Parts: sequence; structure tokens; C-alpha cells
Amino acid sequence: MESLGEYLRRQRELKGFSLRDLSEKTKIGVNYLKCIEENRFEKIPGNVFVKGFLRLYANSVGLKEEEVLGIYHDQYERKEKENEKKEDTGQKLVTEKHRRLPLWLWAIPFFIIAFALFMVIPQKKKDIPIPASSKQVMESIKPEPPRVVSGDIPKDLTLSIMATEETWIKIIIDGMEVKEALMRSGDEVSFTAKKNFGLTIGNAGGVKIRFDGKEVEPLGPHGRVIRNLVLSREGKTSSSPLRVIDPKGRGLR
Repeated sequence: MESLGEYLRRQRELKGFSLRDLSEKTKIGVNYLKCIEENRFEKIPGNVFVKGFLRLYANSVGLKEEEVLGIYHDQYERKEKENEKKEDTGQKLVTEKHRRLPLWLWAIPFFIIAFALFMVIPQKKKDIPIPASSKQVMESIKPEPPRVVSGDIPKDLTLSIMATEETWIKIIIDGMEVKEALMRSGDEVSFTAKKNFGLTIGNAGGVKIRFDGKEVEPLGPHGRVIRNLVLSREGKTSSSPLRVIDPKGRGLR
């Protein structure tokens, strides 16, 4: 039976798209596209991201979203749930087996411990005299009080994004880890970082953002694309000039 990844790769090749072409079309990283075609869905962070990427992939090669998501459910989600159920059942059987042990078997360790304690003959400890020179050394040593290091330890930064409309987002965490997703209305994702977040948002008016527990003011109207936005402890900044693009593709400052 053809796997979901094989099916999608075949449809992409029929359309004449390379992975790079599809990446530019869907805004999904090439590495994530490879994970999809190799059925390594566990490498994609979160089920929301997996389904969002599958929707984008399906639309880009002319497939129906429902068909692709249905195959994913049948081939992977259902199997994962069945495996979890088997693991739970196996754990229950092991627990039941232990519960069925005769009571006298549970008592054996206690008998062994009691017998060993009974056989041990207690001996009085003898005080070993300490030479005078050793006493002087010990008296000269005073215990040092524990050292307390004070100071505030920076907490992790938090970022929550809730979609009120369909939008695509790309998040760069601490300049290294990249997250991408197609979000539908009602979807919500959260992230943590040590230093900062870099944001690209396909629909500025379609998201609500909370940064470090505070709501971020609206970034723009519906349909505008926000690029190079950086959120850090210092506030909302930009590592390069903030670029806002309106739906017609004209750059704004």
C-alpha cells in the first residue's frame, strides 16, 4: 500500500515541482517537506503544524485537503492511538499479575530482613583517643557558613499566538530554531525563548499576540504581511528595517 509521503511525492513530481519550488510556493522549509515525504511526522513540532503543512502541500499540488488529512488520520493518527491503547492494556496486565501474587510471597522479604537483624550481634563503639596535635588542628578548623549567591535569574520569554482568521506564521526562536504553521481561526500556539523571537506573519489583522504575559498592540490591518519583527526583553524591535507589505504587494514602512 502506498504511504502518504510516497503519494504526495508522486503528485509533486507529476506537477513538475522540485522541493525547492514547493518550498517557495508553500513557505514551508525544505527539511519539513522532506519529513512529510519520508513519513517522519514526529520530526514536525506538534499536530497543528503537521496538519497545517499537509493542507498547504495538498493545495499546492492540486489535491483536496480532506483527502490528504483523511489518509494521514488512517495511516498514522489511528495507529498511534491503537499503540497507546495496547501499551495501557499491557501495563494493566502486569499490574494485575502483581496483584494476584499470594500474600505469603509478599512476606518473604520481611522475614529475611528480620532474620538478618536477629543474627547481627550489636557491638559497642569504642572511643578512639585523638592525639593532642590532632585535637589542636580540629579545634582550629571552624565551619564556614554557607555562601548565598543573590541576584535575579532571567526567566524564559513566552509567546502565545491565537489566530482569529486563517494566516501563515514563521517564528525564529533565539535566532536558531525555526517554527512554521498555517493557522486556522481558533488555533493557538505557544513558545518559550531565552533571548528573543523573530516573527513573520502573513495576515497581521488575523492574529492576537501575547508576549511575556502582555498583549501586543495590533500589528496592522487584515491582509498585511509583517516581516523581520523581533520581540525581546527590550520590547518590539527589528534586526533589520521592519517591512510591512500590503495585499497588493507594495512595500510600506
